[in-house]
Amino acid sequence: MLRPEDAWEISDITAFLIAMSERLCAKCGEGERLSALSPEERTTYAVDAFQREVSNGGFEQYDSSGALAGELLDALRALGI
Repeated sequence: MLRPEDAWEISDITAFLIAMSERLCAKCGEGERLSALSPEERTTYAVDAFQREVSNGGFEQYDSSGALAGELLDALRALGI
């Protein structure tokens, strides 16, 4: 798993975002152990999971799982969106 201090060595923004997404997914067992994440990581994970699901299969795919819908709303509020 990528160490947080190593992430800052990644200069390509896309590679950085992918690496951080993979780190959070690994840390929380693909969402099975959200309690393993800090509040900031949960916010990031919820928004990232939404982006991944919508990019992969559209809003229908995200809506069919809906597992993080409450988390997503809290995350978006925390971000001021």
